[in-house]
Amino acid sequence: MIGSFRDREARALFGRRPSKTLGADLPRRALRRSGCRREFAWKRSGPAVSSAWTRDSGSICKPITTWRSQRAAVAQNGSVTLYWDSEAEKAENFEGYKIYRSTDPGFNDAYNVTDDKGVLIYSEPIATIDESDDIKGFFPIQKFGFQYFLGKNTGLTHNFTDGNVFNGKIYYYAVVAYNSGDVDKGIFPTESTKSIIVDSNANVITDVNTVMVSPQVESSGYQEASFHLENLTGYTTGKVNVEIIDRRLVKNATYHLTFDDSTSSEVSY
Repeated sequence: MIGSFRDREARALFGRRPSKTLGADLPRRALRRSGCRREFAWKRSGPAVSSAWTRDSGSICKPITTWRSQRAAVAQNGSVTLYWDSEAEKAENFEGYKIYRSTDPGFNDAYNVTDDKGVLIYSEPIATIDESDDIKGFFPIQKFGFQYFLGKNTGLTHNFTDGNVFNGKIYYYAVVAYNSGDVDKGIFPTESTKSIIVDSNANVITDVNTVMVSPQVESSGYQEASFHLENLTGYTTGKVNVEIIDRRLVKNATYHLTFDDSTSSEVSY
């Protein structure tokens, strides 16, 4: 797993496989091609313990992102629903989320975008969810003929349902945050990590951005979660609707929803 992880990272930037020896320097030709210098410490028990991309001049070439959003997946009959929190949106230059799906824990079947030489360099997301702002379309700077897609101002949401799945099949998903990059400084948009490890005992270990799930037909007698809304106090002319994202968390109980009026110190309804 370590070797394939390192190979994919090297291909993504340099378009070629590095030396198979752990800790070996990346090929000089690849370094000259990128104009970057790689500082990478490895250990045999896992992936990189420290990592940074820098130009020889000292400026950032490919910053390492540490954004994380807690995510969860709900298996349904013929679909999978993902949902996550908004923690990653606190990061500087945050722009949106990309969702990747694979039937392989290494996301190899999603790794199908090539550069101008036909070399695989990037994974293809099944969805891009971005902020509604003045940033959209493709990042102006190309890398080996590839331009990063920044979104089309869909507006942020924190759930996504994938209906292009088959019951009984195992799928691996990643919900990663990405930033808008910096054209003036020549910094390409970057994404948070997606990493799944399968150990020697076939245990699947996901990181905070990834999940493994298999859609299934509901058991006989299953009843879908439902609800009834009743206004208990206060007055309102608006309508409130509830969307059940994770049916596993719905209990046979009464839930109380309160709304605060931002212009008043009291709960208005």
